[in-house]
Amino acid sequence: MLSRFLIPISAVALAFACSGTGTAVGAGTPGASSTDLNRSTTERGIVQSVSANGLVLKTLDGSTITVAVDAHTRVLVDGRPASLQDVRPGFVAVVTERGKSGQAAEVDAFATSSGTPSSSKPVVGLLRSVSHNEVVLIGLDGKSLTVAIDETTHLFLDGQRASLSRIRPGFVVVVRFRPASSSDNGKKNAARPSDLFAFSRPRQASDHIYGGTLAVVTGQAVALRTQVGIVRIVVTAKTRVFVNGARGSIRRLKPGFVAVARTGGHRELWGFGSS
Repeated sequence: MLSRFLIPISAVALAFACSGTGTAVGAGTPGASSTDLNRSTTERGIVQSVSANGLVLKTLDGSTITVAVDAHTRVLVDGRPASLQDVRPGFVAVVTERGKSGQAAEVDAFATSSGTPSSSKPVVGLLRSVSHNEVVLIGLDGKSLTVAIDETTHLFLDGQRASLSRIRPGFVVVVRFRPASSSDNGKKNAARPSDLFAFSRPRQASDHIYGGTLAVVTGQAVALRTQVGIVRIVVTAKTRVFVNGARGSIRRLKPGFVAVARTGGHRELWGFGSS
């Protein structure tokens, strides 16, 4: 995947690291020799199309690849066993291929949010712009997400109540929504934001900040699925854990939660489930 990376504000990547350490798993080795042909390789990108025999990915460098899938391919969607038919265009996918055969051994896909939110599931993004009544995020799928903000939305910056004027482009943002309500004619209205949690960029060169969804949770670590790979975050006794904005335990975090992790001298792990 990716062991270390720096993301400028202009980039549309949602694996945030401003120096420091987070451990990425499954990284490939550039320049592999012919003796490595039987080893598995990993591709990752945005799903463009899905067929009965495979899928097409747009990779991080902008190229397009076709991945072959057979009856032995393991398919996961949001960390749960699924079929290839459950994978949709726009999903982010990590594909592990079987050596020189080219067949996919595993397709690990996860849904992302873009456009206008219509469910109560939290979303995470990189803040692109902010005005008095809305914010625009770049989501895990690299697409823009516009969220309307009003006087009922609770705003937080690094865990403390704040005004919108203190929340700046380049911050990592998580938005939680109230459950969508039904209007008198029976149609569901778009979900409205209840809370906006913003996380400022690290001040120290030794610190990182990562945003994504939880793929694996154990008592000592989590695997955080970001746009460009899966990052393993070690949880120590010094790590402060928050669940839906309040102090909590790692035992309450579940795969599929939206999460933000800080590493370095200010270790925190924030997890957000559906309202």
